[in-house]
Amino acid sequence: MLRRIQATREHLQELSAGEGDLTKRLEADGNDEISDMAVSVNRFIDKVHAIVSEVRDSTLQVASAAEEVAAVSQESSRAIHTQRSATGRATNIMTESHA
Repeated sequence: MLRRIQATREHLQELSAGEGDLTKRLEADGNDEISDMAVSVNRFIDKVHAIVSEVRDSTLQVASAAEEVAAVSQESSRAIHTQRSATGRATNIMTESHA
């Protein structure tokens, strides 16, 4: 029984330090208060793991969208530069033809 309490304490310390493995679960075999506690901790870890996974997936989606926006922005910048050049040439031609 003491071993299970120590294992629970160690796992909770790892999690609270930010270095815990969210795929690791506590042993929850039995029909006592320690098993009940382990089940509750495991449920909490499941929820945190799901949240972290969602945040990771969202971060990847945002990064992908940012790359797309950057590509569109660069293309727009090139198009604006091309349009300015064409406008400048047209202005020069019009100015020269009226001179």
